[in-house]
Amino acid sequence: MNLKKYGIALLLFLGLFLFSNLLGTILGYFRLFSDAVADTITTVLVFISFFISGFYLGKKAEKKGWLEGLKIGLVVCFLFLLLRFLVYRQGMHLSSLLYYFLFLLTPIFGSMAGISQKKE
Repeated sequence: MNLKKYGIALLLFLGLFLFSNLLGTILGYFRLFSDAVADTITTVLVFISFFISGFYLGKKAEKKGWLEGLKIGLVVCFLFLLLRFLVYRQGMHLSSLLYYFLFLLTPIFGSMAGISQKKE
C-alpha cells in the first residue's frame, strides 16, 4: 500500500519534471525568452512539481506529513545527486547545496499543506 503511494508520487513528480524541462527547452529553442528567464521558469516549475508530489503524499498520510515530504525529497535528491556525480561527473558547490536544501524543504511544505487539507 505504501509503495503504491510513493510510486504514484514519484511518477507525478517525474511527469511534472519532464514537462517543465520540455517547456524550458521549447522556450529556449524558440528564443521566446532569454536563456536566464527560461532557466528560471524551469527551476520554478521543478519546485512546483516537488510541492505537488509532497502535497499528494500529505493528502494520503495518516500523520506526520512533514516526514512523508522528507522521504520523497530524500529519494529524489539522492537520484539527482547520483545523476550529477555519475553521469555529469560534477562536484558539489555552495549554490548546488542550496538547491538541494530547497529541494528537500519544498516537498516537506507541500506534504504539510496536504495533510492540513485532509478531510477529517
